Amino acid sequence: MSIEHSPARDGQNFNNDAEPFVGEREAASFLNISVRTLQRWRIEPPTGGEPLVFYKLGTKRVAYRLSDCSRFAENRSYYSTSEMDAA
Repeated sequence: MSIEHSPARDGQNFNNDAEPFVGEREAASFLNISVRTLQRWRIEPPTGGEPLVFYKLGTKRVAYRLSDCSRFAENRSYYSTSEMDAA
């Protein structure tokens, strides 16, 4: 099989339904926090629950998936402040 007609080249083996990546500004806006807070959370994740998942694409580009941001927020939902203190 030649490269010109390989399944990968024809897009048959690629997951074209994959969720796109978003940059820092869009992820911070989605979480209603500042970009600086988002950057700080990569170094010092907030307490309680799993840290926010991020992707390092290249040497400088950091990206997020909104589904990861949503899961991060959902893992930090509480019904009362006393429940939050117990976590």
